[in-house]
Amino acid sequence: MLMREFVTHPDIAVANAYPFEFKLTSYYAAAWNVLAQTTHIPTIDEVDFGARATRDALIGRNPWNRPDLLASVGGPQAAKLLGGILPDRLAHLFRATVEESYDIISARSEKSAHFFAEKSGIEEPVRQGCRVLFPEQREIVLVRDPRDYLCSARIFWEQDIAEVLATQTIELPKLMNIQRENRPDVLFIRYEDLVLDPIQARRRMYDFIGCEAVFEPHAHRADDVPDKHKTSKSAADSIGRFKNELNASELARCNEAFGPFMKMFDYPP
Repeated sequence: MLMREFVTHPDIAVANAYPFEFKLTSYYAAAWNVLAQTTHIPTIDEVDFGARATRDALIGRNPWNRPDLLASVGGPQAAKLLGGILPDRLAHLFRATVEESYDIISARSEKSAHFFAEKSGIEEPVRQGCRVLFPEQREIVLVRDPRDYLCSARIFWEQDIAEVLATQTIELPKLMNIQRENRPDVLFIRYEDLVLDPIQARRRMYDFIGCEAVFEPHAHRADDVPDKHKTSKSAADSIGRFKNELNASELARCNEAFGPFMKMFDYPP
């Protein structure tokens, strides 16, 4: 919903192809983390590292980028090269690549955008890597009533409740940890507020980003989603759907599993 809206904003560049899974920044953030960070524990992978990387086309952490090894073979200069100069060089290269990519995307959309928007996962190495590449970034974290999400997910992914619960048990604490950080460059937006109170929700969001809502904020519709991605009749119908789709036993399991999350984000039991 938000990415489709950002596409219409003249000051925000977006890779305009639904479902907007053009995660260029996340990729290079992850690559920076792998290539620049030290490896502290030697492994047997050092023996066949070259062969394995060539065979599988995968590059993991540099097994020789260890302070003890660098000190013994090259002294402090080697440690400075791999521990300080290389990460900065990689960050500069990756940032420039991302920015130039969005310059091209912006020009193709006949915009002169000052911002770009991407989806991202909430894995901590990726989030922190993005901040290395773009220290001035603004992170919008979307949350939803986990009971409604469960109803949507089990239909979309064709999973049973136990499978969705297992995934949420892992993912929801990550969101709670981000909230506890209370960072000034992070804004939480609830899905329900986007649908039910769009004017206020968008005012908060664009004030946070630092750009004007200079376009008609409701030029798109929340329900403009391909049918294969819909699990309810409308966005409004997707709110509170758990009341009709979960039985008492399932609701009890949800309240037990999601209680702290629901309390943190003001979802009543």
